[in-house]
Amino acid sequence: MTALCILLAGIGFAWARSFVVTPLAAEAAVPPSVGFSVAGRADRATGVACIAIRAQARYGALGYDHVVALYSSCGVRALCRVSTNVNPTPADVEVPPGKRVEVITFRGSPARTFTPNVECRLVS
Repeated sequence: MTALCILLAGIGFAWARSFVVTPLAAEAAVPPSVGFSVAGRADRATGVACIAIRAQARYGALGYDHVVALYSSCGVRALCRVSTNVNPTPADVEVPPGKRVEVITFRGSPARTFTPNVECRLVS
């Protein structure tokens, strides 16, 4: 039993810091303040005023998943670099114009609070 717990803990750590990017086309037209259960306040990404960001800690079976949602009101696509104070390894994400993209920056965290860091630039 102890060996199984150690093995599972090792597997959990291996994927805990990986990034998962999820485009959400069905929810793209909904503004960030409507219809979503999110923690924290909306902020703007550094470098681009038309990208709004929200941080959310979603509770799961192994702890909290840290999610950074990017909402674009831009007329062109944006390239964003997303990291957090919990997982400083950046993920490069493309945000299509008028769409919402979620980035899972950490899975199974014992902490529900984190600070997102997002830098974006527009690409024509």
